[in-house]
Amino acid sequence: MPTYKEHGRADAEVIVETAAVIVCGAIGLDTSGESIPYIAGWGERNDVEAIRHYAETVDTIARTLESAVA
Repeated sequence: MPTYKEHGRADAEVIVETAAVIVCGAIGLDTSGESIPYIAGWGERNDVEAIRHYAETVDTIARTLESAVA
């Protein structure tokens, strides 16, 4: 799991929240009204760039969470 020490708070928040959006979407929950602005608010850099940079980490977390809720 990402830590603030490893990634800094802003990137860790982007990573974990993006994974949560993926999992919530997979089970039919729409969190875009809350989560997308939250993720964007944490971007020290462009949030899309941060998501791309950490895509593998986000995917690993999302798959782990999806397995837990399935």
